[in-house]
Amino acid sequence: TRRTEYKHAVFGCTFCPSRKNCENVALLLSRILPKKFLQHRKREKQDLMDALDKVCGVLGDVLAKTIPYGIAYHHSGLIMDERKFIETAYRFGVLSVICCTSTLAAGVNLPAKRVIIRAPYVGAEFMTLCRYKQMVGRAGRAGMGEAGESFLIATSRDNVRVGEMLFSPMDKAITSLDYENCIGLQSLVLSAIGLEIAACRSDLYRLVGSTLLAVQASQLQLSTEQMVLQLIREMFKHKVLELCSPAAALQRNTSNILTTQDVKDPAHRTSQEHRRLFISKSTRFQLTNIGRAAFKAGIDYQRTYAIHAELKLAQKQLILTNYAHLLYLVVSFNSNTKGDELFQTDTNILYRAYMLLDETTQSLCHLLGFTEAIAVKMAKTLSVQGPLEVKLNRLYKVLILVDILNLTPIHVVASRYNVERGMLQTLINQSAAGASAIVRLCEQLDDFWCYKALFERVLVKLDRCGTMELEPLLDLPAVKINRAKQLYNAGFKTVEDIAKCKPIDLVTSVEHMPMKIAKEIISAAKIILMKKLDYLEEEAEALKVCLQ
Repeated sequence: TRRTEYKHAVFGCTFCPSRKNCENVALLLSRILPKKFLQHRKREKQDLMDALDKVCGVLGDVLAKTIPYGIAYHHSGLIMDERKFIETAYRFGVLSVICCTSTLAAGVNLPAKRVIIRAPYVGAEFMTLCRYKQMVGRAGRAGMGEAGESFLIATSRDNVRVGEMLFSPMDKAITSLDYENCIGLQSLVLSAIGLEIAACRSDLYRLVGSTLLAVQASQLQLSTEQMVLQLIREMFKHKVLELCSPAAALQRNTSNILTTQDVKDPAHRTSQEHRRLFISKSTRFQLTNIGRAAFKAGIDYQRTYAIHAELKLAQKQLILTNYAHLLYLVVSFNSNTKGDELFQTDTNILYRAYMLLDETTQSLCHLLGFTEAIAVKMAKTLSVQGPLEVKLNRLYKVLILVDILNLTPIHVVASRYNVERGMLQTLINQSAAGASAIVRLCEQLDDFWCYKALFERVLVKLDRCGTMELEPLLDLPAVKINRAKQLYNAGFKTVEDIAKCKPIDLVTSVEHMPMKIAKEIISAAKIILMKKLDYLEEEAEALKVCLQ
């Protein structure tokens, strides 16, 4: 992008096919721009870099070189706070160019005067017309001039495909309820029965009949009633559903044979252990305990059974001297079939980390079947394969989470395990959501009553990743872990310290603290103390009554 007058900057977005390409293009632009751009809003750029360094924990090498020229990159490798700072700086004109991936095209309102698409690819996939329009639609929005510009850069070998893409019809909105063995439809049915929106086949037929799946059923050559019926059969077979009344099983209607189910009432058992159930469209049914656990945890019943088996096995030999075993169960909850979601395992790093583990964490490794002999073999082959592949991929994430819970700075963990900071933040968020789901699951299953308190504690640790002395500060609005550390280091160590200060004290004592946020924090601190005072007064009155 050539700018003849830096005082009138052209705000532009450059879309790149990959995260690495974003950084490379930002560096390239910063190298070819004249030095005079360094003086444009120099103080605001320095404030932005200070905020990224102190509030977010680290200023990346690439951003340190590009921000002085008004250029930054934006992709999932950045943590959420970094992305927010960059988006805000762009909106206020401190940054003039953002090099980004297609994720910025949806969900973030960042208009531009000029949009450049570096290549007609999103990752390795060729761009669709829908994605193309989503990107170029940022150019020429209100407030960015009378008109906008968009450029698509393509090689000669892609010219024909680009032309076909530009004149192709828009992507159709297709239902996803039938994807992956109807897992979406299963979730809908579980939720409908769990929320008591539906209690029989007729209710489910009406509900599914109002979905996009029913509208597109003839086009997709599907029968929604047959899909629902088959799903109900599978749910009864796997004991996810049960009849509301045992007497209903005696109502025979041969046109509505469903499947077999264990007969719980001994008075109605036959010589065989199973009998057929005959269910009409009006026969009422409900979720079993395992069904309610799947509904509350927000997962399908196949995964619920797999997690149930993991928790049952762990009960016999649970290691509680640190958080590693519980974190392994949380990672297992979120894991795919190979355990390689989010990022790949670096075998060299895993081997070095294993050799430095304490005795307690090594005992977890041995419990999983990962011994020193296997570690040495893995280091030689530089690969994670075989029956231990899933467990070792999960273990790699567990070691990362253990370091984070031990308050190791996130940029240090990212460097130590060769993982982008944004991916680490995603791992933390997914693990916190997984721990919360396991808590809800265990509430429905009496066998796992002991797990509830354990995973609630894990959830708090993952949610805050802070020490005990920072936890009271994290109850305040707009206070995350880095802000809590700033307040603590500035002398505001308790809620009481914050409640008795003035907003200007916070603004002057804590860097990058806006006056509006300072007022909100102080008001919230006072409300917390007032609630505490009310509770203490009620307790004092109760004690006075006892003394009389």
